[in-house]
Amino acid sequence: MVRAVASVRCGRRLLPLLFCLLVVVVGCQTLQPDPVSSPPPPATPQSIAALPASQIQNAIAAGVVAGIPLIDAKGVRDFYRSRQETTAWTRLEAINELLAAIEASRGEGLDPNAYHLVKLTLLVQPAAYGTEDEGALAREILCTDAFLTLASHYRYGRINLQAILPEWQPQARDEKFGALLGKALARGDIRASLERLLPNAPGYVALKEAYRYHRTMAEQGGWPTITDGSHLQQGDRGPRVALLRQRLTQSNDLAPEAASGDRFDAQLHRAVQHFQARHGLKADGVVEATTLKTLNIPVQRRLQQLATNLERWRWLPRTLGNRDIVVNIPGFSLTVLENQQPVLAMKVVAGRPDRQTPIFSSTVTHLVLNPTWEVPREIASKDLLPKIKKNPNYLKQFGFRIMSANGNGGQELDAGQLDWQKITPATFRHHLSQNPGRENFLGQVKFIFPNPYSVYLHDTPSKKLFQKESRPFSSGCVRLEKPLDLAALLLRPTPLGSREGLDKALANKATRTVRLPTPIPVHLVYLTAWADAQGTLHMRPDLYGLDRLIEEGLEGQTIRKPLPCIGGCGD
Repeated sequence: MVRAVASVRCGRRLLPLLFCLLVVVVGCQTLQPDPVSSPPPPATPQSIAALPASQIQNAIAAGVVAGIPLIDAKGVRDFYRSRQETTAWTRLEAINELLAAIEASRGEGLDPNAYHLVKLTLLVQPAAYGTEDEGALAREILCTDAFLTLASHYRYGRINLQAILPEWQPQARDEKFGALLGKALARGDIRASLERLLPNAPGYVALKEAYRYHRTMAEQGGWPTITDGSHLQQGDRGPRVALLRQRLTQSNDLAPEAASGDRFDAQLHRAVQHFQARHGLKADGVVEATTLKTLNIPVQRRLQQLATNLERWRWLPRTLGNRDIVVNIPGFSLTVLENQQPVLAMKVVAGRPDRQTPIFSSTVTHLVLNPTWEVPREIASKDLLPKIKKNPNYLKQFGFRIMSANGNGGQELDAGQLDWQKITPATFRHHLSQNPGRENFLGQVKFIFPNPYSVYLHDTPSKKLFQKESRPFSSGCVRLEKPLDLAALLLRPTPLGSREGLDKALANKATRTVRLPTPIPVHLVYLTAWADAQGTLHMRPDLYGLDRLIEEGLEGQTIRKPLPCIGGCGD
């Protein structure tokens, strides 16, 4: 048994459960102390003289204090208005605790310097900044600005996700951080008040441990690069095998006692398989080009990836885990959670990069047995039209009907009477509808949840696609490996809440809409790093190119290019 990268215990399964990210049963090992810079030694706790209300009011009105623009100027103004512009930070011990809390944000994948750390560190010692009165005013207001900003970033994330995904439906911002600050100052628990805003799900905790581990590794120089060459496999020997051993030891895929040697033995073979499985690669134990490229991704790059996914966790509702469906798009997985435990997991097929599955949350309200597929025009004109031209019997073979237009006003046409060779995607004006049946592209069941993108979860006749490691093949909707298992689970305790009941209902081939006895939230998320139920860290390629944009935002850069969702094409 080897340790997981997240420094938690893991099994040696080669195909671990994908995306049980919210329910990690963590057996944490002791980590080395986090080697970060320490805040200044605490000043002697003492009372600080109150500042004139006019000084506070004028400084806030200017929006700039000690040459530093306020980040949350409105929040600062509202906070001081609620207390009639009276001094809040009257104890140096509270200021020192805030500095420690800001420094601790580094462990959450954030930059402490985004919360006035440098300036506040100087202002703890007023002599280091102008006159004492000037320093006291700047310290007072910047402390408030730092607390309110960090609180918001812990609770909702640093980045405005709508700058990247305009269709994103953000959480309702119902937290009153000014009131929280007032209570934290009164209780003397600044840091604890902030940390309670962070996600407390085991998946976030495990990912944060992985982030700390990778930071330590980066500060120690990272892992070695394995030189290019022929494939490495069991039985090989040489210096490249020795490098491979070092590399897999440092990522905890191989036990430390096996770090030395230049022979590719059975133990190393299993370690390579473990590495491949948690990176979504074919787990055959052979270091071919793709595995080698993945092994040689620098630790600093992995550190950025982990920070990006910690940020994504902060976007999610804190109620996740009571009873939810979670689809991880880059992980090509679906997990049903009940009371923070996985009760069902399966593989999925997600949208292609040019027809992306959108990222959003909704609620599954009903499902359709033996569904009819109303083909979106984009798919009909771009995907099906070339097949119809190639095979005149295509529509009949797969049970399609062709209508003169969408809706009830359309008239059914005889496909054989149309000159398909003259029809182009631009002139395609007809509507295609596929009858229920074994050839229907939606399979036997689809799951409906309100959304503006026309996407849903559904069955598929293309079962062979689930044998592939990477599965971005749909036009935006999510195809399910085990749709009837999901349907039976969601329909309990009704007569259809079993496979036997479902099979009987499906046998008559009639289309039937069934409301769920209890609607269930569904979250389509985008995590390129997560921990499974055994504590193993998984990482995946950035399928839609979103990681880069989030990294820019976390680094304080202007996000260069919003990527609108292209999903919702209906299959």
